[in-house]
Amino acid sequence: MQSLARKIGELDAEADEHTLVLNTLEEALAEDPDRKCFRLVGGVLVERTVKDVSPALQTNRDGVGHIYLSADLTLIWQNRSEKLYRTWLNSTRLRKRNSRRSNKTMASGMFNDRSTTGTIIYSSNAHFLRLSHANAPRPCSSQ
Repeated sequence: MQSLARKIGELDAEADEHTLVLNTLEEALAEDPDRKCFRLVGGVLVERTVKDVSPALQTNRDGVGHIYLSADLTLIWQNRSEKLYRTWLNSTRLRKRNSRRSNKTMASGMFNDRSTTGTIIYSSNAHFLRLSHANAPRPCSSQ
């Protein structure tokens, strides 16, 4: 995302440069439309007239503006997507943590209750089990 933000800054600067040059060309266009100007095309400096360069430069500025807006919207979308993902991930982690706490609480309530009240049941293999209402699973405490 940082590279996209950097590219957006470059596009903004380029659009400002185009606007500055167009303002200068408008003055020259008003005085003398056949005045010579030079334009860099593909690394080659080309001689043109102001009336030929001005429409092309406006088209380029508009194109840079559209790309700028598209990149800006993409950055906004990526930021929102990242925030939504982080929110989802945090809620998933929280649910898992609460689920583990709930399981631990249930297990400790069922097997670690040391109260002396309860019913003793005798089984045929001479094991004794103690059951009471205190051994029932408890709801998870909110923390």
